[in-house]
Amino acid sequence: MISELARLAEKDPTTEAINKVADAQLMAGRGDDAVATLDKWLEKYPHDEVVRFRLADIYGAMGRWFDARDRYAKVLERLPDSAITLNNLAWALIQLNETDEALVHAKRANELLPENAVIINTLGLAYLRRGAADEALPHLEKASQLNPKSPDHRYHHARALAESGQTEAARKILETVLAEPVQFFGRGAAMNLLSSISEEPEE
Repeated sequence: MISELARLAEKDPTTEAINKVADAQLMAGRGDDAVATLDKWLEKYPHDEVVRFRLADIYGAMGRWFDARDRYAKVLERLPDSAITLNNLAWALIQLNETDEALVHAKRANELLPENAVIINTLGLAYLRRGAADEALPHLEKASQLNPKSPDHRYHHARALAESGQTEAARKILETVLAEPVQFFGRGAAMNLLSSISEEPEE
């Protein structure tokens, strides 16, 4: 399948075609090949910010957050009002504990798209990673309300509640989320948080 997609991309070299090749490589566990495919494309088409954005996403999926940060920042140079790029750059910076800069980009993204749950969630997490749980809480609560089907957003809301000292409210959310037969990125961390606050002595 990958070879066929590569042949199609060579025959009809478009942004969509080359991204399909890289996505297939990533899904096959060939992340380095996906990076090489997009890097080669960008050598030929250096102003293709859609491909550069996808390259940043792939770096993030591989846990290579410094590389992801640099590519998102490069996209932002040419597309300074791209809310999704601002958000994803903020997310990469959060992973790198560069929370001051993350907040700058997350706030700007939120100004551009004030009702986007993903962006609001990122903003809340930037505050939370900075240790400002009280400032994070209203954002993470809003994100979970806007997107109640997202277990990750509800878990993040519970984290903010727990770090704000509202452990009973956090426990209720975590118990509900973890009772649902849905796998999500933060399930392990949510289980650990529930365990830790359940072990706290009652006052």
